[in-house]
Amino acid sequence: MTIGNFFDLTIGDIMSKDTLTTTEEVRVTEIAKKMAELNVGAVAVVNSEGGLTGILTERDMMTEILAKDIDSSKVTVGEVMTPNPKIFKPSTAVPKVFRRMHDGNFRHAPVVDAGKLVGMVSIKDVDEAILKTLEEILF
Repeated sequence: MTIGNFFDLTIGDIMSKDTLTTTEEVRVTEIAKKMAELNVGAVAVVNSEGGLTGILTERDMMTEILAKDIDSSKVTVGEVMTPNPKIFKPSTAVPKVFRRMHDGNFRHAPVVDAGKLVGMVSIKDVDEAILKTLEEILF
């Protein structure tokens, strides 16, 4: 890969397509166990029609539950999720996403195409694309 090709790389090329989803009514303890089992740091929150309503991240659980010493088995996803999260289209260039995630101080974002959730991108996905490009250029 050349540096020019890197700038053509899109989020659709690197995102996770097997996105874990949940609804606002689910107890945080339940979804946190699933997240740990699947080793994911965020879950897309959807309504009954499958429309994106929010994102629940490790950070949400830490700041809204753990830091406040709240029993997570008594809290629903909807109470602690980030509503209306930043989203990206699959066609968004990786460098643009890297800049937005860095400036916005977030590590996960849903990927939406034509109003439909199609994946999730993490800063780790972006880092991996950057590292792979650098390795191919330098070595």
